Amino acid sequence: MTVHLDDDLQAFVASLARRSAAGDESEVVRAALRLLEAHTRLTSSELDDARELIREGVRQLDHGEGKPWSSEEVWRLVQDRRRG
Repeated sequence: MTVHLDDDLQAFVASLARRSAAGDESEVVRAALRLLEAHTRLTSSELDDARELIREGVRQLDHGEGKPWSSEEVWRLVQDRRRG
C-alpha cells in the first residue's frame, strides 16, 4: 500500500518519528491509524448507546411515562453517561 501525504503531514510525521519512541515514520502512521480505529469504535459505541436511549424513551412515551426535558437537562444526562 502506498499513502501520499502533503508536505505538512510529511513534516509532522517525520517530526513525531524523531521526537518519540515510535521508531520510524511507518510506526508513527501505524500508531495514528490505531488511534483512529479506537476513536471510530468509540464513536460507534456512543451511537449504539444513543440509539438504545432513544428506544427506551419511545417505550416510555408509549406507556405514558414521558415528561418534558430542557436541552440543559438532556445535555447534563449525556455528559453524566459519558463519564460512566
